[in-house]
Amino acid sequence: MSDGALLDLVCGPASPLPETYQRYRLVARIGSGGQADVYRAVRLCGGVSSAPMTVKVFRVDPCRPLVDELRSWDKGDAALMDLNNRGVGAICRRADGFYGPPPHRPGVPSQPGDAVPYQVYDYLHGVNLREYVTRQPGAGGAEPGGRRLNAVTALRTLSGVLRALHLPQESGATPVLHMDVKPANVMVLTNGEIRLIDFTGARYWRPEEITQISFTPDSGGPEAFGGARHVGPPYDVHGFGAVAFFLVTGQSARVDQAGAAPSGPDRSMVRRHPGLDRVPALRDHLHAALADRPGDRPVTAELGAWVDRLGELVRRAGLPSVGVDWSE
Repeated sequence: MSDGALLDLVCGPASPLPETYQRYRLVARIGSGGQADVYRAVRLCGGVSSAPMTVKVFRVDPCRPLVDELRSWDKGDAALMDLNNRGVGAICRRADGFYGPPPHRPGVPSQPGDAVPYQVYDYLHGVNLREYVTRQPGAGGAEPGGRRLNAVTALRTLSGVLRALHLPQESGATPVLHMDVKPANVMVLTNGEIRLIDFTGARYWRPEEITQISFTPDSGGPEAFGGARHVGPPYDVHGFGAVAFFLVTGQSARVDQAGAAPSGPDRSMVRRHPGLDRVPALRDHLHAALADRPGDRPVTAELGAWVDRLGELVRRAGLPSVGVDWSE
């Protein structure tokens, strides 16, 4: 099934009310990842369809106990709901969540015993940052009216999100780690704003909460290979650095010695880029956020100033554009 293909599937939690039993109609698949499939959908209630929504259908790993799978899903779901309730801006908004049968054709009974977790979000009109930058040359992320993403504004926004997660101002609020900050998890909306998405792996920053690590080889910090006790806010800072590296170079931040995605800490290295090597000040500034040792990276509270300095260095460097704007 190709992404974007038109569908007609329904899903929803079990309910004694027939009109709410099948609450969402899936009309197109948006994408697929290691843990879930994502669909564009509408909510159905009494025969009335809602505005577009995003439905994420999780896969249950048959090699893990079901209770562990559900507990993992519940941790990320609880963290996202909490962040939404705190009013954290520039992140996806969770609209619903439930456990129910897999999607099936309208009028066809669902298969018993195969229930899976679901999350429902507001639908975001746009594309993720990786898609935005890797468009054909000349498209360069151009939106109607010729608007291009401003990289400085985008990184400032993202740094503000991480500050709200790691350093909450609400009394008694527990810090949250996103755990998978990367270009594919930053949505670029048609109005030029960004949103950080995919909080499936998000966890409260408490030892008992972090028992599993979301790791993407080309953007995850090498401390992930040491286990959960080594992961903290610097892990998200490394992902932030990977987003910045991608906005400057159009390439992923980490590779192994052969140029492929790293498979272990001894093979993970920051990508060498010829353009950056010609501008040592810019290279070293970018590499600071991608340092192998978490303690060598900027702390979350310093990221705003780090972005301002990055913008200055990029404007002076004159590197080829990857389709974003670095002006103030």
